[in-house]
Amino acid sequence: MKILLLLDIQLKQHIVKTVRCIACDGAAAERRAVALATRELLSGATLVIRDPAHALRIAIKQPLHSDAVFGSLWRHLFDGENALVPDIMYSAKWHNLLTAIQTDLAAVVAMPGVAQPLASIFRNLAFAKQRFDSTAEPVVKVALMLLPLCVLLAHMSSDRRLDKEKRDRAAGILQLMNSNMCMALGVSADWGLICQWFLRRFDVSAHDIAQSRLEINCMIETIEAVFLRGRMFEGVISTANAGGETDEPLPKGPGASGACPEPGFITHTVMRNLRKTYVFYADGRPVLLWGEPLAADKKEIIERTQNIAYLTIERLKADFPNNDDRSNCLLYTSPSPR
Repeated sequence: MKILLLLDIQLKQHIVKTVRCIACDGAAAERRAVALATRELLSGATLVIRDPAHALRIAIKQPLHSDAVFGSLWRHLFDGENALVPDIMYSAKWHNLLTAIQTDLAAVVAMPGVAQPLASIFRNLAFAKQRFDSTAEPVVKVALMLLPLCVLLAHMSSDRRLDKEKRDRAAGILQLMNSNMCMALGVSADWGLICQWFLRRFDVSAHDIAQSRLEINCMIETIEAVFLRGRMFEGVISTANAGGETDEPLPKGPGASGACPEPGFITHTVMRNLRKTYVFYADGRPVLLWGEPLAADKKEIIERTQNIAYLTIERLKADFPNNDDRSNCLLYTSPSPR
């Protein structure tokens, strides 16, 4: 049975009459389509702007994933072939394997002076579950569940019932999760949380374009304070202040009101876990020892983070200049009530 699709002439006329502004992403094909539509169809459109949410996603993702350390972490855990997290995060495997580890007699993790280190690990797992409803980033979930994740890898690499290929892959990922990479994972989690908050300001059905300039400026100032000047590392590592002074308070986001709880960073939680000396075993062999990251490793992560922040800020300034049509709409901003 054929279904005839009829054009709603009234709806078409209404769209042609009312559309005044079009937003599209930065791809060449979309720009050509919009140019053709405004010339041939939507003659009433007077303003064509880039989709801000699309531009922000590119600006905050590419510098991070292009870095050697952060990019390698992303590929091995999340995005590459046979990546670990997609296999276990969204299935019943996670709970079933951790339950098996808890009852398995094979020792895959040890902590000096602690008879049952798994008890501490599973308390950490229960605590991390409380964060699941408040964040959508898989990176944050993994960072908060770093201990049980490494225990899971140690168990998989020691389980002779699995294929040798799977055991070797689990052991390889476990060796990757040294103190340096774990610290990078915490930084990635904080980067995702902070940038995602600003992204969601734009990724809504009815965004106030007049607020765009203020929101972009606030995002740039926040990235500068937290990542470029090292506010995130204060109180965690001694070399955090190498990027400059950070005595001024963090900028307040547009629309924020009321009292806020004391801010914290995922990196702080990761660093606290790293300071506890856990030894992980793969098939009876110690393959990973956690501890305080070396000063050289801390400095490297800070410098890489500062470089990512600098590149992101430059990209934001290029995609959202002060003299474009979006910024000119700041003229229509309504003053906030006092």
